[in-house]
Amino acid sequence: MLAQGKQFIGISDEETLVYSTLLDNHIGRRKAVRVPSLAAALGFRERELQHIVRSLRMQGARIASTAARPAGYYIPETVEEAEEYKQEQYSKALATLESTAAVLRVNLPDLLGQLRIQVEAQP
Repeated sequence: MLAQGKQFIGISDEETLVYSTLLDNHIGRRKAVRVPSLAAALGFRERELQHIVRSLRMQGARIASTAARPAGYYIPETVEEAEEYKQEQYSKALATLESTAAVLRVNLPDLLGQLRIQVEAQP
């Protein structure tokens, strides 16, 4: 995703609308915006907005989110905010993997090994 002023190259109009809104109004964790509020303001369904944000992230947009108050999406303003986002995401991912391992009755290292094989097999 290449930025030229307020125009972004290689992303859809919907992605541009979401990313521009976040860049204009939601820089810093203290300005996080909840999904229902942002979706309503931009005319998207909540799931649609979540898919757009995921797509933007996969293209390199630095869009963070938090469940702590104020909850929602934001653009990290500092290295510390980006690190907090990373730690929150790591914790959620680990909790999900631990639950999955328990349900499958496998130990976590074995599950991680299986995941690594799947990731490495992807093109």
